[in-house]
Amino acid sequence: MKPSFVRAARTRNPDAATRWLRSLLLLLLGSSSLLLQGCHRDAERRLKNAVLGSWEEVRGTKETLQFNADGTLVMESPSQHRICLYDIPDYAHIRFDCNPAGTPASPQLYGISVTADDKLLITEGQEVGTYRRK
Repeated sequence: MKPSFVRAARTRNPDAATRWLRSLLLLLLGSSSLLLQGCHRDAERRLKNAVLGSWEEVRGTKETLQFNADGTLVMESPSQHRICLYDIPDYAHIRFDCNPAGTPASPQLYGISVTADDKLLITEGQEVGTYRRK
């Protein structure tokens, strides 16, 4: 006698064991998906906490960044003072919107990471801005 899953596949009438196996497979796939999403959210949360505070550009440009927990960023340099909004959509990117209040939003996406030696790297294409904690 052939196994029930072969018979079920031929008749397109799955028996209880086949339905149980399908349910188990769906449960395992769903659980692994939720686990991966949880890991990514945890990484995003760690990155957001890691960038909070004041940073200064390492090449001596006197540019500073102040990341606040409320999602605002204060950018200071000898030639400008800007207040931007920021968010971290995933564990490898940051989105800045530096348009003045009352104008349409214009968010721009950049790469971001914090190194083991506590350097903040913000990338746009081939350019990398490097900052150290102030």
